[in-house]
Amino acid sequence: MRFPKTIAILTIALSLLSCSHKKNDLSSDNLKGKVKSVTVTVYNAVTKFGKIQSGNFYSKTIILYNDNGNRVEVDHFELDMSLIGKTIYKYDQTGNKIKEEDFNSKGNLCNTRIFKYSSAGKIDECYFVSPEGNLMAKVIFEYDSKGNKTGQKAYNSEGVESTELRFANDVTGSVISDKDLYDQVNNDYSSFMKNSKHIIVFRDGGPYYDRDQMDVMCQYGNIDKEGNWLVKHEPDFIVERDIEY
Repeated sequence: MRFPKTIAILTIALSLLSCSHKKNDLSSDNLKGKVKSVTVTVYNAVTKFGKIQSGNFYSKTIILYNDNGNRVEVDHFELDMSLIGKTIYKYDQTGNKIKEEDFNSKGNLCNTRIFKYSSAGKIDECYFVSPEGNLMAKVIFEYDSKGNKTGQKAYNSEGVESTELRFANDVTGSVISDKDLYDQVNNDYSSFMKNSKHIIVFRDGGPYYDRDQMDVMCQYGNIDKEGNWLVKHEPDFIVERDIEY
């Protein structure tokens, strides 16, 4: 499922909400054991002689993890292994991620995301900052009294709310109170305008449901001794993983 471009900030911030559902990034990346790094190479899937095979190169990513199993660096490469860009992750003494920094191929800072936490350890806010230090956008996360995610709102640099995301199913123990929004949700998600504001509402616990549905359509092969797959066949791509322990 592809999301509209207008929710780019929210879809980036959605990954942050998974922090309340996973122990670390290794579990989120479906990796077992003490993994130091993973090289992920993606090819377009082509059918030859009735069999699905790797076609043209699509992307290569190297992910580095710390001792806590969280990402510390993600590097993106061209086919010739020339660097496209990288993201550096920083944590506080308690292990909470406090900053992400994106760099281009020349090592210049492109974007920064700064995270603020509540006393309960939940992500309260995420700030998108330009290389010059100017605020570009802000995302505020919302939870119910049980600590379940209920939604998030994105604001532009002027403080004007531009997009709102709500979760419409009680899989996580929460249901949105706006019946008008709930009634407009289709099988997966709905995107519409209300009071000059872009509203996106997810069913079944959010976009993680869509990811699980995709897993059903995938075929896995070459399982290593730790139980991690090394080859995955998706509908349009073939993904290969080289794992360092």
